[in-house]
Amino acid sequence: MGLDHAQCGAVTGEVARADGVLFDPHRNTVIVMIGDGTQVVIVDPVLDRVLRTVELPAGPEFAAADARGKVYVNLESTAQLAKVDIATGQDDSAFSAVER
Repeated sequence: MGLDHAQCGAVTGEVARADGVLFDPHRNTVIVMIGDGTQVVIVDPVLDRVLRTVELPAGPEFAAADARGKVYVNLESTAQLAKVDIATGQDDSAFSAVER
């Protein structure tokens, strides 16, 4: 049984270009990577609204969240990882994902 557009909620238009999505159970948020842009969108699934949009230095592909409120996002075109604070939306740093 599929969902129609109205059942999907208010945030569908804002994250329609999603490349990767994950749920962070520690912060009860959904984190969406906009692959053809340079943003990570943080969504409150209870309120069904975008909490913040974080600009990154390159396009995100996928991510992993830790238990301390950080999400690590791989930036596909630059071989970097961006560390984003979920609560504030602050892009703490981008560092090389390639071992030297």
